[in-house]
Amino acid sequence: MKNTPVLFQFNIFALLLCIAMVTSCLEMEDPEYKTSEEILGKWVLVRVEEPIKTVSAPTDSVQVWLEFARSGGSPVQQTGGAFSVRGENLVNIYAGSAIFNSTEKAGSLTIGSLGTTKRGGPALHTSFDSYYLKLLEKAASFSIKDNTLLIWTENEEMLLFVR
Repeated sequence: MKNTPVLFQFNIFALLLCIAMVTSCLEMEDPEYKTSEEILGKWVLVRVEEPIKTVSAPTDSVQVWLEFARSGGSPVQQTGGAFSVRGENLVNIYAGSAIFNSTEKAGSLTIGSLGTTKRGGPALHTSFDSYYLKLLEKAASFSIKDNTLLIWTENEEMLLFVR
């Protein structure tokens, strides 16, 4: 019975060591999911470039924009791989999620399906909105230089955004 306090202290020490190890592992960031902080924030669409033409929004009075922000929740989201994306196009507001697989200012990008409001507007504007959202959902890669964000699709379309 004299060893009971020693055994109890050993068990407490082992438990604290396990807790410390688990906590330190949770705080470690997986480099595959670490993304440059420069992607966060609001970006305004300047134009879309396709292999054979350049497309701009059919109006200058309304800005088309998107914004990336950190998501909370799962450990993957907390380490920086998954972000929320939201924005406003000519008629509607949209939101969804994005995953960046890069530790730099360039890399792969996946934007999940985007939910959108269903407000009505001029046919030219709603047509542009559909086109823009389809391109965002086909995003494959991105790069950031200075205050410019480029998003490319798998079909070589490019969306050019500025701060």
